[in-house]
Amino acid sequence: MSELKKVEFRPATSDDYEFMGEMLATSFYWREKGRRWLIDLKTFEEIHPIEAAAYLHDFGNDEGDLGVIADTPKGPIGAAWAREVYRGYPYNGELIPGHSYEIACAVRYTARRRGIGRRLLHHLSESATEAGQPYLMLGVREDNTAARALYEQSGFVADKDNDGIERRVHGMTVPMIKHLVTPPFNPNCGYTQIG
Repeated sequence: MSELKKVEFRPATSDDYEFMGEMLATSFYWREKGRRWLIDLKTFEEIHPIEAAAYLHDFGNDEGDLGVIADTPKGPIGAAWAREVYRGYPYNGELIPGHSYEIACAVRYTARRRGIGRRLLHHLSESATEAGQPYLMLGVREDNTAARALYEQSGFVADKDNDGIERRVHGMTVPMIKHLVTPPFNPNCGYTQIG
């Protein structure tokens, strides 16, 4: 793919809705290994209304919405975006119940394993840091080892309980978090400051 040599990264806008929908479907159906997504965005929204509402609807109109598109002369090939996601039972996660600042990220199959995903996450992390967001969060299926490796290389760590065991949301999804700023030291929290 010679156009991969000309990848540019630009902010995502509401005009990217259709492509971001394709990328969200790609992240949900990652096992499809390059098969063209066979249903349209409207059908995806009917199958996954909660996720479509959380990650897509009105993107770019909320103050905290951030996104990055990997673009080439032939069109976009990847996207990563973040927004405040509010969840009610039974869809709330265990890491931050009720709401969290979550990301979605995907790259077209034909452009994978070329550093595009890592660069998308880097640009998104920089934008979120500049916007004052303290963290980014995501969920990855435990059997999606390639995506998990990418997230770990990009600074995300799996959430663990008090016994050091990784949490699971809905049985097979590993919540991961990347702290963008060090939380301020609070002398009343019961922890001892080191250093």
